Amino acid sequence: MTDLDLLRRAGTLLYGPNWQRALARGLEVNERTARRWAAGDSPVPGWAWGAIAERLTAQRRQLVAVGRSLRSVAREARARAKD
Repeated sequence: MTDLDLLRRAGTLLYGPNWQRALARGLEVNERTARRWAAGDSPVPGWAWGAIAERLTAQRRQLVAVGRSLRSVAREARARAKD
């Protein structure tokens, strides 16, 4: 996977198919800067990679917490259905 592929995948996971604008806002950079990164016209600086990784890690934590809650609700619903 190239850096460009990685950026596109991370951007899409974080912000959906139109991720460049949201990424720019999240990183507090000009939208054109994020679009240049997405096009491969400018390299993504190290600080931006780190910030993107932090956002993905935070999102992962949130998803894991929601997943646990959903499993708990599912178990309770199954138990109620058996009664």
